[in-house]
Amino acid sequence: MLALDDSAYSDLVAQFALKLLAGREFTLYMLSVLETLAGPQAEPGLEKEVQEADRERFKALHSRLEQSFFASQGQKTESLIIEGRPARVICDQAKSLGVDLVIMGTRGRGKLQSAILGSVSEDVIHNSQVPVTVVRRVQ
Repeated sequence: MLALDDSAYSDLVAQFALKLLAGREFTLYMLSVLETLAGPQAEPGLEKEVQEADRERFKALHSRLEQSFFASQGQKTESLIIEGRPARVICDQAKSLGVDLVIMGTRGRGKLQSAILGSVSEDVIHNSQVPVTVVRRVQ
């Protein structure tokens, strides 16, 4: 399963998955999570508009990755766009779908920013019941 956000790391994650799984037959789940806005930043009506825009952006991302990386290899893909907290949704979906591996990117923000903002990849690593591979850009 590929856990994808809308960062530039999505292409790296897809490239890594294609290399790792070359020559194998599999169903590749592409998962993106629509975060639910809460608190003072969540204006009534605005949240729905933001989520719909995000949903369309994720659909376009999944379609582009499928066409660019997997369709030409004959690999079956399934697109999943689910609302919730990213780390929890990724872990829950990995378990319920019975995937063998979660592949995701990391922005590599560093310890201070991750401590303040949190890290989805770290949360998934610590809570997933299936193996997790984190792909990051090498500078």
